[in-house]
Amino acid sequence: MLSSIAALHRRARFRRWFGVHLAVAVAVFVAGVLLGVGIVEAIPLATLAEWAAGAESPLPDRITFWTIFTNNVRAMALMFLGSITLGVLSLFGLFLNGVILGFVGNAALARTSPLVFAALVVPHGIIELPALFVAGALGLRVAHRIARWLLAYDDRPLTSVEAYELVVLLTVLTVAIAVAAYIEATYTLAIADRVGDVPR
Repeated sequence: MLSSIAALHRRARFRRWFGVHLAVAVAVFVAGVLLGVGIVEAIPLATLAEWAAGAESPLPDRITFWTIFTNNVRAMALMFLGSITLGVLSLFGLFLNGVILGFVGNAALARTSPLVFAALVVPHGIIELPALFVAGALGLRVAHRIARWLLAYDDRPLTSVEAYELVVLLTVLTVAIAVAAYIEATYTLAIADRVGDVPR
């Protein structure tokens, strides 16, 4: 068995997963961010300030590793399992996450400084966002391969080497979002508190 895995690893070409599908995933997410920002920009500043003053903090009473990790796993699963819907759910999930980040981020900047906002997002976001993009790219590429198989261009949805690559990449993604969740639960608020006043 180990020799079979070693043979698959020697034939693996992981870069095939990071081409046009990754570019599409990033583009759809960015489009969502721009829409989210645009929604906030379309709201009068006085109204936005009134909403922000009366709104509850988006931060939960207690941020734990498991709540963040399970939340991120669900998001990544939506990105990847979107392949079952030929990429529709993957695209929807990427766009929706972008809209949420754009809306919440722009609205949050009405309540705090850009430095504090960056401190709340960057420490874990530098790991979490690339993982989100890669999960979306995996879902889109698998959907593409399934579509080619259904249209009889290929004799199978995935080769054994591609299946091996997929398992490895999903494992790496799981570890990455676990690390991001640990950073967010353990360090993010502490870092932001050192930078300035965090809205509660």
